[in-house]
This record gives sequence, structure tokens and C-alpha cells, in this order.
Amino acid sequence: MAKSPAHRFGQIIGYYFESAIEKFLRDAFPDGGPYYIDRDGNRPARGTKKSVKWLDDKGNEHKLDYVVEKGGTPHNIGELAGIIEIAWRSYTKHSKNKVQEIEGAVTPISRKYALNRPFKGAILAGEFTSPSLDQLRSHNFTVIYFDKAELAPVFLKFGIDILIKEGADDSIAQAQIDAYDKLSDVQRAQLASDLNSQMRNKMLSFVEDLKAHLLPSIQKIYIAHNYSQAFTFLNASDAIDHLKSAGISRSDLEFSDYLIIIEFTTCTRIEIRAKTQSEAIGHLERYL
Repeated sequence: MAKSPAHRFGQIIGYYFESAIEKFLRDAFPDGGPYYIDRDGNRPARGTKKSVKWLDDKGNEHKLDYVVEKGGTPHNIGELAGIIEIAWRSYTKHSKNKVQEIEGAVTPISRKYALNRPFKGAILAGEFTSPSLDQLRSHNFTVIYFDKAELAPVFLKFGIDILIKEGADDSIAQAQIDAYDKLSDVQRAQLASDLNSQMRNKMLSFVEDLKAHLLPSIQKIYIAHNYSQAFTFLNASDAIDHLKSAGISRSDLEFSDYLIIIEFTTCTRIEIRAKTQSEAIGHLERYL
């Protein structure tokens, strides 16, 4: 089935938007550093698979846009350190579904790798409603958003109007495609460069937030040695009687586990439970 002019025009805008994002991320995390940026394409560590896919805490597989790996290389899958989803949407009617799709993929994967404290990011552009953006932020996503009006002047310099209203005749989108098709390679390269410049400040701020999350300072470590003794009752009345009458002393209790809470200067925290001393130390050695 042939794609509508509106769909193809959205793909053209999305291509430039995504290319600009990739450049900022690649520049911030060059190959050979402690963190590796993975996205669709050839990678020996994935064999013949081109897509970036990770499993969530229920065993479901999700396709992702960008994954930040600690210790990753082209030949080795590293530890999950962050997930970044990107999206261009031409009309608000699609924005809510896209936000739910992002949240539905990233949140359960982050839950599975909670001890890694993965960064959750979303870079969005086009038409997204404020409630959609707030929904992601309420789930601890770092979100940056470029609305159409913000990016429109860049394209308009090259005779392309991206401020097409929803429901407009296909001929209007086709006219923008025709204008784009007439651009020379030099003009297209200049369009990409100008878009990078327009997105620069917000993207650099996003990258700084990402780096601060990946390289945080520990503010406090709390350790509790937990002791417990379990009792079983067949009804609430017996359980209440037990609580009223039972005395508690250390001699009555058996060691249960260590509770470790690490608080970071980024206002984030993780909770770790360990059954043995060696297991507890092993978790803390990750932060030496």
C-alpha cells in the first residue's frame, strides 16, 4: 500500500530529528569510553540481529531506540545503565498512545534492572500534549520536548512548512515533499546542521542530566541488620492476641537479612536486600 504524503512527510522530518539526536549522543559517549550507546544497526555482539531489544521483569521483549551500557563494546553487551526513547508525532491524537508505549516498555525493564538504577529518558518533538509529557515525568523520566513551532523556522528557510494542520489536504503535504526533493545535497546537509544548532541547548542539557545520573556521588549509605521470627495464625483474632501478649527480645529472633539503602546526590536511591555478609559486600563493591 502506498504511503500517504502526510506519512512520508512525517518520515522526512523524523529522519532529521533522529539524526540530530544520534549525533549529540555519539559525541557525548564516543566508542572506547566507559559507556556505550547502542541503537539499531550492525553490532557483532548481537550477531545477525539489527534491533535493540531487552527483556522486562516478566520475560517480555521490547524494542528500544537507544540503550546506554556500562562496559559495553561493539563485541560485548554491557550492563544496562540507561534507556532513551525518541519520537516525532505530527498530530496530538497519536501522542498519548506513543507515551503509553514508551512507558510500557521502559518501566518494566527498569524494574528488572533496578539495582543498576537505569536512567529513563524521552526526547520528543512535534505535537505532544502537556498531560502526556507530565505522565512520563511522573514516572521519573527525564523529558525534553521540541514543539513544531520551535523547529519550524529551520525548515522554512529551505521552503518547507512543517506547521501543517491535522486534516489538511494531501496536496499540502505533497507540496512540502516536492520542496524537499528539490534540495541539493549541500542544502540538505545545511538543513541538518541548522537543526542541530536549533536543538543544541536542550540536547546539551539532556546529556548533562544523563551524565550526572550515570556518574553520581553517594550522599549516604544506610545499613540495617534485620532480625525476625515468623508466626502463622488461622484468623485475625489469634493474630491480635499474639501481638498483645508477645514480648520481643533479641534472644527470640533470628537474623533475616541486611537492608542497604544508598542515597545519591541526584535525589535518587536504591534499596538492596542481602541474605549474607558476602552478598551485601558484593553489592557495595559496585560503588567503589
